[in-house]
Amino acid sequence: NQLLSSNEMSYTLNNGIKTDSLYSQRIVKLNGVNQTKYYYLKIKKYRAEQTISKVFSQDGSGTPQISTADFTYKDEMPQSYRDTYKGKHNKLVKTTSTDSYGFAIEQYNKYIADFNFDVDSTLQCEPDCVPCVETCQYWLVTAHVPASGTEASGIYDMQFSMGAMPVENFSKRNGKVINSAYQTYSGGSPILSFALRTVPKSTFSEVFFTKNNDLMIKDADYGTARSEILNYNAIGLPTLVQTKRGTTSQIVYDAQNVLPLSKTQNYGVNDALTSTYEYTKRYQGISKEISPNDLEIRYNYRPLDARLDKIKDKNDRILKKFNYQTTPTN
Repeated sequence: NQLLSSNEMSYTLNNGIKTDSLYSQRIVKLNGVNQTKYYYLKIKKYRAEQTISKVFSQDGSGTPQISTADFTYKDEMPQSYRDTYKGKHNKLVKTTSTDSYGFAIEQYNKYIADFNFDVDSTLQCEPDCVPCVETCQYWLVTAHVPASGTEASGIYDMQFSMGAMPVENFSKRNGKVINSAYQTYSGGSPILSFALRTVPKSTFSEVFFTKNNDLMIKDADYGTARSEILNYNAIGLPTLVQTKRGTTSQIVYDAQNVLPLSKTQNYGVNDALTSTYEYTKRYQGISKEISPNDLEIRYNYRPLDARLDKIKDKNDRILKKFNYQTTPTN
């Protein structure tokens, strides 16, 4: 039961974010004609602000090694950033931390919701309605719709249901980009994944959308795709993924096509490696994971709120323990 490491996380709950976009429009009928009635969407800012991690020596002696990670959200980013990526959301955009050598590490995330494609809404009135009373008013929504088949159109099509999906993630170490990934979409599903070919990079171009030919402009060092999703199940989850070097992974799901039961690397060849997953309760998380080398990891959850409680090995020895401290208000 020797404590080896711990994580302490702090959260805040502040005023909400008002967002005026296609997310917040609802189609209604007025006098038998489809109109757009305005509803603004308010997103509460309940979010993690900081994590303090402590790593102790094997015998418990001495001072633990402490590292801190601070989290930055969209409305806290510089105005120039928000002018380029106009979509509003409450997702984590930047994580700032320091590694064991004292180097500053920054992790950046861009989501589908960041690209709003010049969405705007103006209050209009029916031309034959004088005076213009509220029952005659409607909101006219305009947006630049990217051309079909472009990378931008795949992102646009998913804005209304999958805004949290990633588009680009990259990390900086002492100001230099050390890794980056870019994801494309089509037909409501991810298709191609890209990674930088040369790192570290002193200069890096973050992806952005331009209406000039409906292009997603990204760093030229991404090159060709590193992986491609070849097949999906009935609800759009990937079942076959092929990497740039030709290896294929297969994912098998349960009868409802939701929970992964196994994942096989090098699928279709003699040295295939399969990991399996088991679930005690459907919506609680993985209860057992068995890797290709028969290493077994078990996950225990708290009965009252289904939060992860302990991670154990196959001999029931505790590998990790989770503690939660909450302060209910009202």
